[in-house]
Amino acid sequence: KGRREETMLSRSSKVAARSLSKRALYFSTEQVGGWRKTLASGYEMPVFALGTWKAKAGLTGAAVETAIKAGYRNIDTANDYNNEAEIGETLKKVFEEKIVSRDELFVQSKLWNSNHRPEHVEADLDQTL
Repeated sequence: KGRREETMLSRSSKVAARSLSKRALYFSTEQVGGWRKTLASGYEMPVFALGTWKAKAGLTGAAVETAIKAGYRNIDTANDYNNEAEIGETLKKVFEEKIVSRDELFVQSKLWNSNHRPEHVEADLDQTL
C-alpha cells in the first residue's frame, strides 16, 4: 500500500509531504480527522487544521492536497498569507477528483488586523472569496 501511494504522489507532493511530516506533530488519521468541536450552528468542526502561514509558493497546494489525503478536514488561511489562490486551485482539484467533497471540509480565513477599518473590510473579504 505504501509504495503504491508513494508513486501516486507528484514530485512536488513528495517534497510537501516531507516538509509537512517534519514540522507536524504526529497524529493518526483518525485523530486528525476525528476530533471535533460542535459549533453554535450545530456543525462539527475538526479541531486540527493545516496552517498555511509562510507556506512556500508552489508547495502550498501540494501540502494542502497531502494533508487532505492524510485526513485533515480543516484548512487555515488568510488573505495576507498571499497563497489563497494556490489553495483555491488545489481545493478545486480535490473536489473534482472526489478526494473530498466541499461539505466535508472547513476552510477558515481571517481578516488581517490592519484591515479592520470599515473601508478595508469589504475589499479584503472580496479578495478572499
